[in-house]
Amino acid sequence: LTLMETYLMQIADSQGAAISQEFQANLNGSDIISDASGIITYTTTETLADITIKYHNLVVFSQQAFTLSNQSINLNQQVVKINFIGCYTDSINVTYNNTIRPTECSATEYFIFVADQQVSVGGIGYNATTQAITGTTFEITATIAMNLAPVQFQLNDSTAQLNQTFQLTANQINYNCTQGVCGFLPTNKTTSISISYNNVSVFTDNISNDNKTLIITQKVATATVTGCTTVNVTYLGTTYPVPCTVPVSFPAPTVDGNITFLALNQTIVVQYTAAEFVNFETLFAATIYTVEVSLTVGGQLLNTSVEATVNNQTFVVGTGKFNFSTVYNSTQLIVQRQNLTVANATLNTSVQQTVELQKLLIVNSSVSATIQIGDANTTGLSQTVLMPQNGTSIKVSAAGFDTFETQIDVDKFTAFENVLQVNLNVSKIMLQIQFNYTNMTQQFEVQTTNENITCNGSCLIVPTEQPIVVRFKGLVVYNATSTGVINITQKVVSFNSTAKQYNLTYGNETTLQNGTMAMLAPAQDATSINIL
Repeated sequence: LTLMETYLMQIADSQGAAISQEFQANLNGSDIISDASGIITYTTTETLADITIKYHNLVVFSQQAFTLSNQSINLNQQVVKINFIGCYTDSINVTYNNTIRPTECSATEYFIFVADQQVSVGGIGYNATTQAITGTTFEITATIAMNLAPVQFQLNDSTAQLNQTFQLTANQINYNCTQGVCGFLPTNKTTSISISYNNVSVFTDNISNDNKTLIITQKVATATVTGCTTVNVTYLGTTYPVPCTVPVSFPAPTVDGNITFLALNQTIVVQYTAAEFVNFETLFAATIYTVEVSLTVGGQLLNTSVEATVNNQTFVVGTGKFNFSTVYNSTQLIVQRQNLTVANATLNTSVQQTVELQKLLIVNSSVSATIQIGDANTTGLSQTVLMPQNGTSIKVSAAGFDTFETQIDVDKFTAFENVLQVNLNVSKIMLQIQFNYTNMTQQFEVQTTNENITCNGSCLIVPTEQPIVVRFKGLVVYNATSTGVINITQKVVSFNSTAKQYNLTYGNETTLQNGTMAMLAPAQDATSINIL
């Protein structure tokens, strides 16, 4: 009689370390579940048994072993435990060691570890992910993070694909839809999006990430204007100021009406009916004639500010060019500078125009004067006229100043504004020096506040209200104001001596002198002069 004995079998890794996990075992056809510490308890009378051990249905040990003793079973296999995040409960495919296994994101998958193998995970709506698996423990844990794949879909209307450029907003991020194809990066399986076309909202709703086509039912009206810079577009009672040539769109109307374009006082009205709006976009176009005018002088573009008046509007032109709009084929242009008309021309608005301006002549005077240019006459510091004909006389005159006269040489003036600066000279007076009212011819030195000159009895001087100082042989003989005639009453005594040096006693004063000597005549008779 053989008694049944109970034995314990510890499941361990390849290094003999106990594995604290639950295993499924089969000994000679009998299924046994280990406890949480990896110990299998069994009874047997057999010396040998076919033992199979599984971990999460993966066979990690299968061979004959002795059974009539407590023992440890060392596992040479490793297991890969794979968790998934970021993909909710969606279906995914896991590939490891050439094995493809469909599963769900919320599940945990186990594989027999194979060195140098990578795990790949993919699924509809997700980016494929590949990760290397390495480890030395019996159970190697890997967590695969799944990312939602970019969403892309085609915009259609009720009849065909749309190829316009749209603006998409998803997850508070703005995207452009090129040729009707939209795409964005999702953060959830469904996304609230809004789509607009040229600032008109055409779609707002939640869509799933697997959407491939989106039907746009909102129709739009788009208006464009050419030939101007800015335009006011009035539609359904609302006015929109927009740049010309930039399309402006509106929700398609449900009733008949019109679109009004207003630019530079030019108005164009386009009628429409609600039945016209069949396609996604209905276009309306208007044309306002625009002409660029170049203002030149001598063929060169003007760089002086002028006022140009056309179509009852005045433009300040500082760069030599300006644009204006009109609905007429021709119009009149008047250009002015300093209230003088330098151009008066009829413009053909169908082509660009170049207008040559008349030149200006500006005569400036250094003092207020009478300025006469041909027949034009004014009093002041300056006069501006249209450039006169060649040879026209110019005369600038003022009381107390010499008159300036010349004739115009037009070829010398090439600018738009040509300045002739006239500095008038003060008119001089004749100064006559007399002695006892008899004209003198001797040489005198005359000093005024304006000049120092030599006078041989008479000379021209600049008038002055200050005293005039007259010297004769270095002696002041006159110091007073004068209006033209100076009568000298002071006499001068002069003499020559052959002595190289001598003491001169004149009155009560003695000085050392040499050669010629001059002195003011004494005021009293019998004044002595001694030479020693």
